Amino acid sequence: MLGAAGACTRCRSVRKSGTWRGRRRIDGSSQAGPPDERGAAKVSALQTAQNAGYRPRPSSLSPHGTLILAYVHDHPLTDSAPLGVEVHFDFLCPWCLIGKRQLDAAARRFEALVPGARVAVTWRSHELLPDTPPDGLDYESFYIHRLGSPEAVALRRMQVREAGLAAGVRFEFDRIRRLPNTARAHALLAQAQAQGVPGLASRLVERVLTAYFLEGEDIGAPAVLERLGRDCGLPEAAFEAAESVARAMHAGAARPAGPGTGAVPFFVFDRTHALSGAGSVAALLEALLDTWQGSATRRPMNAGSGLKA
Repeated sequence: MLGAAGACTRCRSVRKSGTWRGRRRIDGSSQAGPPDERGAAKVSALQTAQNAGYRPRPSSLSPHGTLILAYVHDHPLTDSAPLGVEVHFDFLCPWCLIGKRQLDAAARRFEALVPGARVAVTWRSHELLPDTPPDGLDYESFYIHRLGSPEAVALRRMQVREAGLAAGVRFEFDRIRRLPNTARAHALLAQAQAQGVPGLASRLVERVLTAYFLEGEDIGAPAVLERLGRDCGLPEAAFEAAESVARAMHAGAARPAGPGTGAVPFFVFDRTHALSGAGSVAALLEALLDTWQGSATRRPMNAGSGLKA
C-alpha cells in the first residue's frame, strides 16, 4: 500500500513454453491503485525482471501487446530435493501478507497433487523504507503525505482490504499507529533462518505480519519483536544477535539486496520461474507445477548462470 513511488505490487503471471525455455508476463493492467500508477508499476516490474537476469527476445510481444521476457532453466532439481521458493518481501507491505497466504495454500495443493514433493521457502529481506527513523513515524500522517489526501488513503485501504478478504486476511489498518523501521524485524528473521529449523522462519514472518496488520503492533519495537519471537520458539541468543545486527543497520551497515528495483512480493521458483506481486493461488500453483514438471529436462547448472537473487 506504499503508493505511486512504493514497491508493493500485485500479481503479474508466469507462463511456460517448450521444454526448458519459459516466459514471464509483465502486465501493468493487473496493478492495484489508480490508473496513473499502473504505468510506473509496469516499468518497475520490467526493470525488476531485467535486473534479475531475464533476457528479451525478438518475439517478446504477445498478440495483445503484452511484454514477454524469455528465460532459461539452468538449475537442476532432483526428485529428492525440495522445490525451493525464494520470497523477496518487507514487513511493511500488506501485499506480502496476502502473497504469503496464497503461497501457503498453493504449496499445500502442490504437495497434495505431487506425491513426495516438498516446498522449501527462503525469505529474502528487503526494506522498502530503510531511512525510516528507528522509532518509526506516525502511520496516518505518513500515508496522507505520501498519497496526497485522506480520501486517497481510504481508497487504497479499501482496495487492499478487498484483496485481503479474498485471501482470508482481514486487515485492521485503523489499529496501526506507527510506521515502523523494519531493520530489527529482518535481523530477527535472519536469526530464525540461521537456526535451521524447518518452518521456523515462516512462522515468524506470519506472526510479525499479522501482529502489524491485524493487531496494530509496533513491530519496530524491540520488546514487541522479542515477544513475537518467543511465541515462535526462537532461542534467547537470537534476540541479542538480532539487536546487534539491527544497530549496525541503523548505523549505515549494508542491507540485503532486493530483487532488482525492489518490487515486493517477488517470488523465485527454483531460480527458474519468477512471479512479481501477490499472485493468486492458481498462479502460484501453476508456477510450482511448471517448475517441477520442467525439472527432468534441465541441464546441469553452469557457474554464474541462473537467476540472480
